[in-house]
Order: sequence, then structure tokens, then C-alpha cells
Amino acid sequence: TTPDADDRAVRDGLSEEVPTLPTGGGLDAPGCEAVTTQSAWCVSLRDDVGPGATVVFLGLDDGASCEPLAAPVGSTPTGVTSLALHDSQLFWCDAAGVVQHVDMSTGNTNAIAAPALGCAGLTSLGGGLALLPQGLGRELSWFARAEELSAGGRGVALPIRPWASRLAADLTTVYASWHETEVIARWKHDGTPLESLPLDWFGWVHGLDAANGDRLVVLDEQRDLRVFDSVTGAQVQLFPQSGQLTGLACFPDPS
Repeated sequence: TTPDADDRAVRDGLSEEVPTLPTGGGLDAPGCEAVTTQSAWCVSLRDDVGPGATVVFLGLDDGASCEPLAAPVGSTPTGVTSLALHDSQLFWCDAAGVVQHVDMSTGNTNAIAAPALGCAGLTSLGGGLALLPQGLGRELSWFARAEELSAGGRGVALPIRPWASRLAADLTTVYASWHETEVIARWKHDGTPLESLPLDWFGWVHGLDAANGDRLVVLDEQRDLRVFDSVTGAQVQLFPQSGQLTGLACFPDPS
């Protein structure tokens, strides 16, 4: 088969299974059960002074939060807007385009690589990782495993070319936005364009992801959590937060 045919086979086979929810280790920190048992919840990063970050969980039923562990990576999370979470493994791209990784069950961290395409954002997609390359309007790349990011590979090209700086996905849809906007662009996993979603809000997007119950979640310029109806774009909840939160990766009810 040709490389293009191989890529099509991978794209056609992207999983729509519900991702495994992270458990164990730092995820069982005191106070976090009240967050991780909500109908949906998100992971974010708090930008601490100097290098490193604090992992924060945010509940989408009442906005409650907890801080299960520190992530002593060698760079600041300033500017991070897209997070990818697989089981207890959290990934993001720092300002230099390097992929940072923290194992939330142990607190271990490492810098994986600066991917060949550059890295403006990562999100979980179809059982792997979707990478938003640096440079606007370029095709997304999909990697089955995080290790492939450090192998100099370019992944599987997805026929999705966002003019965007924020990236998210759920079981069927890819979402992307500009840094300040009121419109979310959408595609099916196979690259089929969908109608953009206008929100009844305009502002700075410091985090973007989707959750079950037709929820689209935005971390706004005040670092508060805004929840929108992903069908109509109407805002349905606003949860004030504290601290310089950045980036979102959201999960459904663990039951």
C-alpha cells in the first residue's frame, strides 16, 4: 500500500471509544473525589512563579477544584491552552514547542521532544494524540503513542487545517479556535467540515475542550470556567476560579 492509503486506513479506524479515566496515585489526593465523581470534570494547569506548574481538577457540576499534585517541569505553562490526557498521562506543548509530560499517578515529569512539525497544541483524539503544528492553516497530525513524537516522525496527516491556536476533540468532533473569538470551528474526525458554532460570548480563550452532556468548556480571560451548550452555543454555566489557570482536558462521568 502507499503511504497515503496507510494514512487513510488509520484515519478511518480512529477510535470512538470513551477514553479511560485516570485513577490512582496523586489522583486520589484528599478532596479530589468530590471533583472526579461529578458528571464531568476537567484538568488544567496553574501557572506558578518560575518553571513548573500545579495540576488542578475542576468540576463541571459546581466548579469545585482540587490540586492533586505539582508538575515540576523545566518550563512555565504560560500560553498553554490545549492539554491531552490519556489514562494518568498528561501532555502539553510549552512556549518553545517542546512536549511536556507528567504522570499524574506518580508525579514524574519529562520533556519528550520538540516534534518535527513544531507543536502549538495537543489534544486526545481517537485513542492517540492530535498535534496542532506551529504555523496557521497546516494539517493536524495524529500519533498513536506519545513516544512517536520523539522519534522524529510526522504522524498521520489528518485533512483538517485549522486557522487556529487552540485545539480540542471529543468522540466524534474536532474543535479549534483563535485566541480571542466568539466562534468555534468544527470538523468530523475524518476531516469533513461542520458548521461553525457561534458562542453567546466573546473573549480570550485560555483553554478549550468538550465534555459529555453537550458541553463545550472555555477557560476565559479571567481564568473562570464557562460552560456552553455545544449544540446552540448558549452559555449555561459560569464558575469563577482563582489563580492563573491555563489549558483544559475534560472527562465525562467516571461511572
